[in-house]
Amino acid sequence: MRTISILNPIEISIESFEIDSKDVAWYKIIIKTSDRTWSVLKRYSEFDSLHSNIKSKIKGVKIPPKKIRKSEDFLQSRKNELEKYLNEVIEEVSETVPMDLVTFLKLDSFEPYSIVSELALTLQKKKSTLLSSLQLNALSFLSADSPLYQEVVQQFSQLKSVKIKGSSKNDLHHSSLSREKLAFSVAYFTAAHELSLHHCYAENISGFDRLKSSLRVLSFEGQSKSISTVLANGDSGPWQMLSRVNFTKSKLQKVDLNMDLCPNLENLNLNGNRLTDIENLETLMKLTILDLSNNGLTAPTFLSLGNISILNISGNQISSLKPIGRLLGLMTLNASKNQVEDIDEATHLNRLPMLTEVDLSDNPIAQKLDYRTQILARVPRRASELIIDGIIPSKEELSMADIFCALRDAESKETTATLNRRNFALETKTIL
Repeated sequence: MRTISILNPIEISIESFEIDSKDVAWYKIIIKTSDRTWSVLKRYSEFDSLHSNIKSKIKGVKIPPKKIRKSEDFLQSRKNELEKYLNEVIEEVSETVPMDLVTFLKLDSFEPYSIVSELALTLQKKKSTLLSSLQLNALSFLSADSPLYQEVVQQFSQLKSVKIKGSSKNDLHHSSLSREKLAFSVAYFTAAHELSLHHCYAENISGFDRLKSSLRVLSFEGQSKSISTVLANGDSGPWQMLSRVNFTKSKLQKVDLNMDLCPNLENLNLNGNRLTDIENLETLMKLTILDLSNNGLTAPTFLSLGNISILNISGNQISSLKPIGRLLGLMTLNASKNQVEDIDEATHLNRLPMLTEVDLSDNPIAQKLDYRTQILARVPRRASELIIDGIIPSKEELSMADIFCALRDAESKETTATLNRRNFALETKTIL
């Protein structure tokens, strides 16, 4: 029979009972350790099944006999008897708890030593696994001298890719634990090349600085006051190995100065935040891929981002493409789901000698007649090589674009000539 060692004292009481719609009595068991409390609901048949499975380990401990009486007094007496039974069982098994009892009391869901024991077993079977903030929090309660702690940390130190998910409210249901307060460290993952954190709270995480010598990809999706909470966590040295950062759906309102701690960053994803402008990216000289989609941008400036080759600004409130015209290395632009209304905004794209793909779908201009050919007519330098909204232009579209372009040129020349005649007339009148 498999067992788990429990080093911390456990207090057990049965707080109350309730009868459901099927006339079944359920007993609410309260389990307490030094720092947390949780509850489980069990019916008598589950107590009886538990006893059958562990009775060889608890000789001398007797379970209250089966009786079918549903009076208030009987159920109150049964509650007290079952509470006494559980405490006698805990005393009898001492620190070595059978797995049936661990599961019955949900020790493997809430009690730190049990959680880490189950984690160690999982790591033995799999080379990598999805970790939870609850598991890492539990590890912090074990002594560093504990063999179990050392076993798990040894396994962690060999992982190249680490994925951590914040424990959900459902995971912590019926306990005193709060997902917002589950503190943990990532310092164990010293060989990790990739670290991904989802639905976590940055302020609760420590040990990032221990990863600077190995980490290449960092992904964070959760709540954070600033990027500094992660990048400047611990020492203030640079992240020399880091080439890609995903800081998504984190309610960021600005990019702070500590982005300069990533001098070799090539790919930055800031999707789904609350940014209203672009700042503090000018030191990222190697940055070539930038995702600013689904923020609150209206008129961003890109003067300092000349090396960008792939830019995603979809899902914002941008109405002008003029700032894009300064990104001479740009090859791919996603500006879909914005507020571009004037078809002549596309002329700014004609300044981009390397542009091969643009997405302007779900903008007001996309509703205009001959939208695609009108765009092509305004980028004659790139028209034959430009993919619009994921579709390669047809020969018919390119031919029509040539006609539109010729008409625009003729109209432009006529307008220029008219202005020149007007200016000459004005000058002549002044002389007379």
